[in-house]
Amino acid sequence: MNDVVSTCVVTEKPKRSLLYKLGKKLRPQFNSFLAKNSLVGNPEFFENSQFPWTAELEKNWQDVRAELDSLLKNEGAIPALRDISPDHRRIAKDHNWRSFFLWGYGYKIEENCKLCPKTAELLSVVPGLNSAFFSILKPGAHIPLHLGVTKRIITCHLALITPSENEKCRIQVGSSS
Repeated sequence: MNDVVSTCVVTEKPKRSLLYKLGKKLRPQFNSFLAKNSLVGNPEFFENSQFPWTAELEKNWQDVRAELDSLLKNEGAIPALRDISPDHRRIAKDHNWRSFFLWGYGYKIEENCKLCPKTAELLSVVPGLNSAFFSILKPGAHIPLHLGVTKRIITCHLALITPSENEKCRIQVGSSS
């Protein structure tokens, strides 16, 4: 269980097509349309009760944490997010943000799920799961304020290891903090 499976590491910045660049310019209008037509609303924070599977994740956090602890025994083998996903290089400027993907952009990473079977089982009931990963931030890491790719994806965080001094760890969502 000490082996850590890595995903593909990208070393070159990809060249973006005209279609990609156009899509990026149209993203605000597209997100506005999605927000107005959302089946779950468009609040800055969702109530956990809207997504019943979150209760199972919270209830089983210690199992998820145990699998993370096992991975962290070989933390150096967990790749930096910026090396896995060139699209994240703007917000993951250095190697202080590492990510161990179980699902990535709709694809289950079988080798990684085998290393975290309880976590993978808990995630298997999440409808429309796009991505699921352990985000490992080294002390002093900073992720700049940013928007997700699309309003079609809802992000759920489950904190497993946090600094004991709360003021040394914070997250801002929307206009709140």
